[in-house]
Amino acid sequence: MRKKNVLGTMMHSFILMAVVTVLWALVGYSLTFGEGSALLHDLARAISLAGCNSEVVLVDTKAHKALDVFYVTSNGAKLTPERQARLQVELLEVYRK
Repeated sequence: MRKKNVLGTMMHSFILMAVVTVLWALVGYSLTFGEGSALLHDLARAISLAGCNSEVVLVDTKAHKALDVFYVTSNGAKLTPERQARLQVELLEVYRK
């Protein structure tokens, strides 16, 4: 009798993994990258269009807030203060849209 319980539990686990995968494909992906709700995508695009790279990206949540940290470089080097200021203006424009 125990073998059937173990197999049943394993089968339910595999089915749930498949369901979660399909839900991500249908709902999560569109929420993340869909038009009008893709803030992180738009910010990354602005960084790229400015000729910079995101070397490290950390994303976390604390209660109801999302925390995103980007380490941005240009050709592997730290950005100059002038370039930082220009990029900040561009990112704020994307954020305000």
